[in-house]
Amino acid sequence: VEAVEEYDGNPEVHKANQHVFDMIAARIAEKGCADGSLRVLDYGCGPGILSQSLYTCPAVNAITATDVSAAMLDLCRVKVGEENGAKTTFVVLPEDSAQLETVFPDSENGTYDVVVMAHVLHHIPRE
Repeated sequence: VEAVEEYDGNPEVHKANQHVFDMIAARIAEKGCADGSLRVLDYGCGPGILSQSLYTCPAVNAITATDVSAAMLDLCRVKVGEENGAKTTFVVLPEDSAQLETVFPDSENGTYDVVVMAHVLHHIPRE
């Protein structure tokens, strides 16, 4: 829990997530997706910094926030708040990637309009 709070309290993490959000929001606007129907998968959402920002984008309707850490997902729940919490599905990811197909809720056959994965790749072991 201490590591989770330390990560969430790091201003550099927030700055980096803002940069990622700015790029995503610009790309969504560029594509003309402003109707509020986009479903987003935030893979490795951490404490929900990016998920929270994504809900400020009018094009986003719902987010599936995922992480291997239940503590990070708890923090994400707080960040997205009650209003957006009803539009958010929280999924604890298995550490064994072979089980990924079984954990996602039935979201129109598991498809998403946007998939984001910020600050995650360095945590995935090379196998």
